[in-house]
Amino acid sequence: MKRQQVERGVAREIGEAASSVSKGLDRAHDGLGRVVRSLERRIKSGAEHSKIFESFARLGRVFAEHLRFEEEELFPNLLIVTGHQARTAIDILLAEHIELMKRLEALRAVIGAGKDPAEAFTNFRKLLSVHQAREMSLVYPLSDMLLPPSLRKLIVEHLPVPEEARRRNTP
Repeated sequence: MKRQQVERGVAREIGEAASSVSKGLDRAHDGLGRVVRSLERRIKSGAEHSKIFESFARLGRVFAEHLRFEEEELFPNLLIVTGHQARTAIDILLAEHIELMKRLEALRAVIGAGKDPAEAFTNFRKLLSVHQAREMSLVYPLSDMLLPPSLRKLIVEHLPVPEEARRRNTP
């Protein structure tokens, strides 16, 4: 079974257990956070370059899929339902997506050059923390309040949840 199918299956299970988009996306953020922390541990421990790059590549895949989901599925539906009243908040998040991708690319360049990635990683992680807090406090609750239940269920079912989110009892 393909990893995407497994991740979507986990998302479906989450959708059945979670009554909200916020809860499902919190679970997705948990998985993303685990991927970020894995890379951080390897950087801090001075792991082999290949191991750091492996963790970075995983982060790149998980993060790109998460952004794709928000930009192509969640945000457009929220804009339709709100009559574009959420436009300012979503525009801020989209601008942060662009900046996060720039920081991720800067991190890739540093890792690719075999240099110490600590500073580039910290720059990415700081903005990611601010960004996720903004999403969790603004846009995700709006999704729960304004999207019809059938659309919330559909969104949660299509939510890409990293396999790391299934391992909630591990750091």
